[in-house]
Amino acid sequence: MTTRLEMVAGEDKSFPLQCWLEGAMIPPAFVASDAMTSVVSPGEGEAALFAPAVAWWTDPDPVAGAAAQTGYDQGQVLVSVSAADSLLVTAEAAHVLEVWRRPAGTSLRSCVWRGGLVVHYAAGAGRPRLPTYCRYQDMLDFGPWCKYLAEEGDEAGFYDQRLEARLWLDDLIVRSDRGGGLFPFGTSGVPHTQWSGWLASRRSPMPSTWIRDQLWGGFVSGTVAVGSRGVGYATPPVVTAAPPPPSPLPQVGPRQKPARFAAVLDGAGGVGAVLVQDPGFGYPPGSSLPLSFSGGGGSGAAATASVDPGRLFRRDQVRRLAAFKALSLVGLSQVGNNPQHVAYGEYCAARASEELTGFTAELDLDGDGWPDYAIPTFLTNTIYK
Repeated sequence: MTTRLEMVAGEDKSFPLQCWLEGAMIPPAFVASDAMTSVVSPGEGEAALFAPAVAWWTDPDPVAGAAAQTGYDQGQVLVSVSAADSLLVTAEAAHVLEVWRRPAGTSLRSCVWRGGLVVHYAAGAGRPRLPTYCRYQDMLDFGPWCKYLAEEGDEAGFYDQRLEARLWLDDLIVRSDRGGGLFPFGTSGVPHTQWSGWLASRRSPMPSTWIRDQLWGGFVSGTVAVGSRGVGYATPPVVTAAPPPPSPLPQVGPRQKPARFAAVLDGAGGVGAVLVQDPGFGYPPGSSLPLSFSGGGGSGAAATASVDPGRLFRRDQVRRLAAFKALSLVGLSQVGNNPQHVAYGEYCAARASEELTGFTAELDLDGDGWPDYAIPTFLTNTIYK
């Protein structure tokens, strides 16, 4: 693909394209009766997402206003992507746009144009910003050199690297968790599955999914805030929430499910409370989840649920760890391009390792602002790690 078309999510846009026949020495002479179609797909042989409209491009004369060409004589088409279709693709990801020709009266098909299509986020309609453990300003505080490596289109301050640093730290914490065993680590004469020193169930060789979920969040937590009770409800209305948006994270995507709720009336025709029946999983951590009410004979009820942002207690050491890790990713990405910044990346990677040698992850499981569960990352499990 040598040509990349770009548009903004939610807009209607048409692209005039020059089609060619393979091996032709002159612009191809199509005929008006040729069947022209187009498809947009993620590429790599995956199924098409939608089929944009295709018409011959009759470019109007700038003076007379009348059509200056037929379109088919010049082999030029106008491919139109609707606003609704633009929302079907993954924003900021490269997709493939193909234009196909089938001459009238035949079953022969040929691809006469192929290129890329990228749909950018519209203002206020971008992907949810998943929380990170450090800010861009933290990266500048510890490594001001990184500002010289920012790409022209990077408006989020190395967000991808900061998110990767969070996922890296979360994974280390999960693998360091001993789950709570019955005897101190290394107790002789005791099976290793019972070593730990923490109080709870025995250690399993499988990393704890529960710990990973507590670190990530993404489920409804706490009470639901009822913004408007509504009027006229004779029976409890049905409460629904939108399903979680697609997640590319392997620890989240396959297990996503919508939250479920139940309304409780206040005795005066309004909704007094909303109970969480299933907290769901896979919502953007730290976001607000608007709820919809239907049925019950009334109207006007509104409520919002809070999505857990993750339970890691954010001490300054967490911020430093994430910042140094993100800086190391930025610096080491310059291998083969800028040796000085590679050295900076190696230095920051060493600093992240130093911080880990004295780091204990603390989880605030009940949301009261105090840690309830500790996972030291500096204790080595020689059997499972």
